[in-house]
Amino acid sequence: MNLTDVRDELEYESKWRQKELLNLHNLLMHIPNEEDKRVYRKALITMLYAHFEGFCKSALHIYIRAINEEKIPCFKVNECIAASSLVDIFQAIDDPNKNCDFFTSPSPHKNTKRFFRHHYFIVELNNLLNHEVNLSKEIIDTDSNLKIHVLGKILYELGLSYNLFDSHSGIISNLVDRRNYYAHGENVGGIDEKNYLILLESTNTIMNDLKNILFESLRNKSYLKT
Repeated sequence: MNLTDVRDELEYESKWRQKELLNLHNLLMHIPNEEDKRVYRKALITMLYAHFEGFCKSALHIYIRAINEEKIPCFKVNECIAASSLVDIFQAIDDPNKNCDFFTSPSPHKNTKRFFRHHYFIVELNNLLNHEVNLSKEIIDTDSNLKIHVLGKILYELGLSYNLFDSHSGIISNLVDRRNYYAHGENVGGIDEKNYLILLESTNTIMNDLKNILFESLRNKSYLKT
């Protein structure tokens, strides 16, 4: 992992998005009346959410990739990272009919599939813990509705503090709901400058804080078991 490269990637993801949003926002100066500005801000809301979700997903992908590149065995990382790395196996244990490359041997009896997988997991546990961490991008699944509880779930699964952005929950829920209304063409009124700026400030704060949190975690190797 090259920390300078990681920092540059995170900064690039942040700066180009902020520049684009600023350019779009500045076009408001050319709109003469407030009613038309309120309507234009509906378009700004869809772009604001797009860049908010896009940045968070890109930054988290960079974080995942950086950890994977370290090729660390599971027993050396914190328990959340290890569990996320083995998520396909846990899913296959929960659903004994689910195909999984790990469970190559058939159950000795058709009614013991689940217990067989429990048993096989215990037998192979030491070997599993020596496997290199391989975090899947599927962890970062927002379902195009990146509310704070969704972001918190992703952070938790990556061994990071999951409640860091709870104070923004109501504002981001408002952003997501408005984006959904506007993007789906519902007949909903526009948004005034005060409320738009509240949404803009909150998203900028989260993106900037997330960028710093991820970089500091990599720099301090917080993903390792203490």
